[in-house]
Amino acid sequence: MGLFEWIGESMNPKPMGSIEKETDVPKPPYNFWGWVWGGVATLTTIFIYYKVVFEGITLQNWQGRSPFFIVISLYLFASFWIAVKPNYENVGWLGGLINHPFRISDNFNRSLIFLQILLLPGKLLSQGMVVFWKLLQQNRL
Repeated sequence: MGLFEWIGESMNPKPMGSIEKETDVPKPPYNFWGWVWGGVATLTTIFIYYKVVFEGITLQNWQGRSPFFIVISLYLFASFWIAVKPNYENVGWLGGLINHPFRISDNFNRSLIFLQILLLPGKLLSQGMVVFWKLLQQNRL
C-alpha cells in the first residue's frame, strides 16, 4: 500500500500541516475568568508535580524521582513552545476515518492531529500558568 501512496503523492501532491515554534505568548484576559483559568492551571500543575514527583521524597530516594520531574517539565515546556498545525482538508476520506490509498500526506496530517491532541493538556496548563504569572505581575499582589 505504501508504494501506491508514494506514486499517487508524486503525481498530485496535497498540502501538509507543519510544526512551528509558538510565537504568540498568551495575553492575560483582564477579567474574572482569566484569574480562574490561570489559577486552576497553576494549582493543577502544582498538584501533578506534588503527586508524581515530590510526594514521599526523601534525601535517599530523590534520584529515583528526578526523571519524572525532568519529563514533566520538558513536556510542559515543549507543549508551550510547539505549535502543531495540521491541514484538516487533507486527512483522508470521511474526515480522517478512512485512509486515502493514494496519498501519504494524509497520514502525516493525521499524525500531526494526534501530536496536537497529545500536547493539548500541557499547552493548557503551561499557558494558564503564564497567564496567571502575568496577572500577578501586573497587579503586584
